[in-house]
Amino acid sequence: MIILVAFDWDKDGDFDLIVGDEDGRVALVEHDGKIIDGLPQFLPPAYFQQEATEVEFGALATPCGFDWDGDGDDDIICGNTAGYIALIESLGGFPPKWAAPKKLKAGGEIIRIQAGPNGSIQGPCEAKWGYTTQTGGDWDQDGLPDIVANSIWGKVVGIAMSVQGRSHDLRRRSPSKSRVKALRPSRPGIGGTRKGTRSSHSGERLPWLSISMATN
Repeated sequence: MIILVAFDWDKDGDFDLIVGDEDGRVALVEHDGKIIDGLPQFLPPAYFQQEATEVEFGALATPCGFDWDGDGDDDIICGNTAGYIALIESLGGFPPKWAAPKKLKAGGEIIRIQAGPNGSIQGPCEAKWGYTTQTGGDWDQDGLPDIVANSIWGKVVGIAMSVQGRSHDLRRRSPSKSRVKALRPSRPGIGGTRKGTRSSHSGERLPWLSISMATN
């Protein structure tokens, strides 16, 4: 699903890679000058950037409008084929302007749901795909924004905001192994149950992870 060209980008005498992704992004994968056991070594991809004319977040993006930062305008929470979930903050105006996508984190790590070797009906060729889709709301009614998400696995999970001071430190909770059928609303338009509980119609617990609004 990628196209690459070997090219001495930095003119240092070794071949770097220019790589095009399925989602349209292009990256430089630089040769670091080392060869180990006959294999060239490369640095992590560095994606070329320019000021965008449209809002983008990978292939098959799944945007959901929701006021994530509580400033009175709708932001975008978005998933994609790669399995990420990002915040695209509204900068206001009409028509609105948007900040660059910032991937959400849990447990100090970027959230990424992937199929792995057995998670896709199409087999291991989709190991790196996640197809995340999500919706925002205060599902546990604690005054902080949360996410309910699905993915290639077909397992609905809750992602709850957990804030420590202004740093928005993230903490990961141990998810339940129960399969969830649906959320039980406690009142129209609100997901979850009374504060402190999370369950489904069948009485099974919804798997939850703690995250923050943040965003590097």
